Amino acid sequence: MSDPAVSDYAVSPALWRRSMPGGARSCALPIPDVSGGRWYTLESGELRFDLARCRMRRFDDAEGVRAARKCLAGRSVVMIGQSWTRYAYMSLVHLIDKGEFPRAQPHESVCWEKSWSLPANASWPEWLRGTGLNESETDRYTRMWLNFFHRTSELFSSSGGVEVCDCSRLGFHSRHQENRYYERPADALRISYLQSEGRNRVLGHALPSKGMSMSEMQRQLAWCPAGVCLVSSSSASARRHGQAEAWSKDLLGLMRDVVAPLRPDVLLWSSDFGDWPSCVADDGVFSRVLEAGRAALAPGGKAFTKSRTPSRHGYKPYPPPSTLCFGGICGGLRGVPPQYEGRCFREQALKSAGWATLDHFELLRALFEYNLTDAYRGFVDPAHHACWVNNELINVWLNMICNGENGFAR
Repeated sequence: MSDPAVSDYAVSPALWRRSMPGGARSCALPIPDVSGGRWYTLESGELRFDLARCRMRRFDDAEGVRAARKCLAGRSVVMIGQSWTRYAYMSLVHLIDKGEFPRAQPHESVCWEKSWSLPANASWPEWLRGTGLNESETDRYTRMWLNFFHRTSELFSSSGGVEVCDCSRLGFHSRHQENRYYERPADALRISYLQSEGRNRVLGHALPSKGMSMSEMQRQLAWCPAGVCLVSSSSASARRHGQAEAWSKDLLGLMRDVVAPLRPDVLLWSSDFGDWPSCVADDGVFSRVLEAGRAALAPGGKAFTKSRTPSRHGYKPYPPPSTLCFGGICGGLRGVPPQYEGRCFREQALKSAGWATLDHFELLRALFEYNLTDAYRGFVDPAHHACWVNNELINVWLNMICNGENGFAR
């Protein structure tokens, strides 16, 4: 019989369903990657991701939550990326703060911003009164984001933790920012999310370099509640309270001036956005950002990149039409044919810089090959995942971060 650790995906879903969960040995933590991973279905109908070679640790029961909190106690986690990374942040913070992963729900789900839309005839929320933001200059799209930012930040500040949200989005095409700073004082644990898209500049107001205590971050944003910290604000509240000076950073500046003061023990940068396709040679910027990210780490810290995110239209990333980007080959860690090794520039740069990979691509590839219906069910829209996919990604990441004694793996 072939070794399940190296066997291909030619295993029937029925066979895999019968074999998991089973008597496979537990993985030695931290695991290096998710190669040979597959999905299986619980009797409840819920899907889980695990490895063929061993059983990963589950962090979603009471014992697992305690283990996750102990693993990250006294640590700083920084996550940089676009909306896919935001929802990974939401799943991780929900697990640490609430003691469970988020569940799917049609309204007010932390896994999907559109579930926070306000009815067209909804009255102006009480918390927005007195901010100086004019109701007449906001549309339904803006009110959705205001509600999402404010209410989710309140949610993560109601169970012993606190989140500061330097966030605003006033219109679809407006300059906007979403920088979240969460702390659980009981465990001296911090998780931060900084919104970044490709080479676009990252915006914000609060700067950790001015003082990274949560009270200092709150003081810097005392003039605005979450959702109203507009980077181009002319609100009366901002003028009255002396608006914090808005900052704008390129990726190098972000790593140096925002990430480094947070002293991350774990850094995740979603570098899979279209500005750095696998097949285009680095112009030098990508490598310098990787070096700056490594330099920002606390001693013994770990740097991760998130591999390419598949869409609901298929797990093979679609390349720009004018280039030959071997997306399906370079997208994950399943192996690059020797004749193409020299073309996967992005992956080679990451490897040379010593960055590990949280293999989002491999997780979704396995789901598409397990069951196409479940794969489609794993998306709430063409680009964003249902809660359970984000949760499994975080469970995998914790298996890569923590050791077998529930401590942080250096």
